[in-house]
Amino acid sequence: MLLRQEWAEDAYCTNEIIRHRVKEVIVQEQTPFQKIEIYDLFDYGLCLFIDGIPQSAVKDEWIYHECLVHPAMVCSQRTDHFRILVLGAGEGASLRELLKYEFIKNIDAIDVDRQAVQLFQNHLKEMHHNSYNHPKVHLQFKNAGDFLKGTDNQYDVIISDITDVNFFNLGAVEAHKQADFYELIKRRLKSNGILAMHSSELTEIHYHKHLAMSKLMQNIFTKVFSYRAYIPFFECSWGFLLATNNQHLNPVDMTEGQFKKLMNSKMDLKFITPRNLRSIFTVPNFQNKSLESASYVRDLF
Repeated sequence: MLLRQEWAEDAYCTNEIIRHRVKEVIVQEQTPFQKIEIYDLFDYGLCLFIDGIPQSAVKDEWIYHECLVHPAMVCSQRTDHFRILVLGAGEGASLRELLKYEFIKNIDAIDVDRQAVQLFQNHLKEMHHNSYNHPKVHLQFKNAGDFLKGTDNQYDVIISDITDVNFFNLGAVEAHKQADFYELIKRRLKSNGILAMHSSELTEIHYHKHLAMSKLMQNIFTKVFSYRAYIPFFECSWGFLLATNNQHLNPVDMTEGQFKKLMNSKMDLKFITPRNLRSIFTVPNFQNKSLESASYVRDLF
């Protein structure tokens, strides 16, 4: 939301107000699904808000997108026909990070909002680097739940950049329940496949929604890992989840030598390193205890 043509207000928090001073309004457009706002901010440069909630800013979006993509990729098992599914193609930055892996054969990118993606293609090139047009990327405009229900494809890694129950039902032929949606994802993963997803705030104060999502994932997958990174544009630590049925997967056990063998030096990652790959999977003990003892899924979903 733009206030007095000077400040963009972050609508995510209920009990807090965060405002960003706007240098220039680039786009304010209502699509059939959501309100798209693209601004040039004094502190964060080019940025994206959807329905008043900050999504990405060029100054720090690489933290979020490296965390969303690379932990799953470095933990995955290489196959001859390595396939990726991205649910919520959005501004294209996840595609940009995935395309750093030459062994990937195919990326199916799903987004419900054609009009929004066209705006991103035109105005957020600093984020997507023309990734939408790469020959490995196959962009489809449809609801994520409908796509999962209608495909027989099996994927090595699925990146879900949507966790809002209302959002993944936008434009759906039929409503998809939260648990059913992730059951569909599990069916579309190969036996040792990995789901990576963002999952709300994960701070010492605000963590209950993340724990609820983690608990839900534990009811569906054999192994679930929480991790987080501080995103300056969000002004908080943001949570992520890895989920898999691979009994042997543990991202914390990866050595520096294994990491370097899996990663190409030409990737030029700004955030993920062997050392902080392990550190981002460290969460406070009281949160782990809360996850083990509380029934957040029932309360929040």
